[in-house]
Amino acid sequence: MHWWFRFGLTSLVLVSSCDSKDEDEDVWCNRLVANACACEAADTESDLCQDAESVASNDDEDTCEDYYYANVPEECRASDDYSGDGWGGSGSGSSSGSSSGSDSVDSDGDGLTDDEEIALGLDPNNADTDGDGYTDGAEDNSYTNPLDPEDHPYEGGWPIDSCRNDITPTGSFTVGEIVQNYTFTDQFGEEIRLHDFCNHVVLLEHAGFG
Repeated sequence: MHWWFRFGLTSLVLVSSCDSKDEDEDVWCNRLVANACACEAADTESDLCQDAESVASNDDEDTCEDYYYANVPEECRASDDYSGDGWGGSGSGSSSGSSSGSDSVDSDGDGLTDDEEIALGLDPNNADTDGDGYTDGAEDNSYTNPLDPEDHPYEGGWPIDSCRNDITPTGSFTVGEIVQNYTFTDQFGEEIRLHDFCNHVVLLEHAGFG
């Protein structure tokens, strides 16, 4: 998936290259392709990615879900307890949620088991430990900090990548250099951080107005 960033002097508008239907409507097909292709990257002789893309092209969520569990190896799955909330699998590296056959307790219903919340320093009896309006499970899945009310998923649903905090800038807009973590304001009035999209292709179009 590619994301285009269009911004003037002070604002940033994000537009997905995918169609405009609700992300919740095709979470299984998106997840199938993402996990299958990531799995194939570790096995260059596999055709799993191409096959998954072919299945997902029909936009049939039931078919995508069935194919996912039948063909994507368990070690390549983000989380077997996928809730369909649009955020994807485990973000922090913990095994968020539990498999469909697990009897692990999730007292606050946020998608993280009590044991996982305790390990992460969260409150297992409070679905939103930091009180920022996003559940602990949603934050864990989207690579944001469920203990920091200033760090949470974007209102616009922009995908945040796991490498967001692992980038060290080396220069400016020069070929081969890693740029600073520039911030802009999107169409929702929210500050967007460039490094949050470290695994995406980003096209910046800048226009000055005299």
